[in-house]
Amino acid sequence: MRFGTPHPMPGHVIVTGATGFIGSHLSTRLLGEGCRLTIVTRHPDSPSARWLASRGARVVTADLTDADALLRAADDEPCDALIHLGASVNLAGDDMRATNVAGTANVLRLAEASRAGYLVFASSIEAQGLARADELPLDETRACRPPTPYGESKCDGEAQVAAFAERTGIPALVARIGNTYGPGSLGFVHFFLRTLLTDDAAGPALPLLGARLLQPIFVTDLVEALVRALRVKLAGVFNFTGDAPASIGDWVLALAELLGVEELARLRLAPRDEPPPAGATAVAEAVYFLLADGDRIHRGFTDARLRAAIGDYQRHSLHRGLAATLAWYAEAGALQPFLQ
Repeated sequence: MRFGTPHPMPGHVIVTGATGFIGSHLSTRLLGEGCRLTIVTRHPDSPSARWLASRGARVVTADLTDADALLRAADDEPCDALIHLGASVNLAGDDMRATNVAGTANVLRLAEASRAGYLVFASSIEAQGLARADELPLDETRACRPPTPYGESKCDGEAQVAAFAERTGIPALVARIGNTYGPGSLGFVHFFLRTLLTDDAAGPALPLLGARLLQPIFVTDLVEALVRALRVKLAGVFNFTGDAPASIGDWVLALAELLGVEELARLRLAPRDEPPPAGATAVAEAVYFLLADGDRIHRGFTDARLRAAIGDYQRHSLHRGLAATLAWYAEAGALQPFLQ
């Protein structure tokens, strides 16, 4: 590997949030790489936890806010790497903050107790926040202006991790992860399918959303980047976002092309003289996409620093990623209701 100095894959890895969307994909990859895996989950009976356990993962049941339960993930042998993916993705709320801030403090205690040799903290692009068109693309040096309490909680987590790394000397990676999609998650794609193919309440808000930029990254591309980061023990703050933003209109039109309904998509996205009804902009996903601070409305980033460190990790264009996601939808029987 010509980027950085590669190390062997870690022998023992602890993963929090291992049964979530990103966590289940990453945990499966780590097992395939020959790692000994300990997963921390609140749901040991979930299909994902049972599947990982059947392939050799050790399962520890713990809530991130329960420090004593969490420490059970430590065992007699040192942990080569701890990957902290566990989080609440609610935009606000006391429970969200407890999980993301107090929970991260507990995970850092686990890192010390398990004698972790390396730490990965899954932050979010929401920590850095939104941008004006003339500020794009945002890099890691730009000041953070989180638009939500969730983003603020990730900023707090980043600060905790930086202080931990300085105090202990343990190399730590802060991965600011972009809008992740792919097989196994309804996420963004489901919202766009609803607003494209049904009379969803948020549909009339699409013209307001169409020009706003997102930074979509296909889940297996994200996992590839994280695995490469593990191999070189990448430390510091890096955007894990894929290399190019796409507007919400791009998302909808790409889905429409794959489904053969381009004319419908253009109709849905067409500007309207009248504002959308209040109910359209009150739908949870629309609230998220309409977040703004004046003309700061875009989620657009550069991952140039990450690519310089680990190479080109991205294999899925938006069309290729959406095609794979739709194939998963179809196989799961989840696409048919939209097409009736």
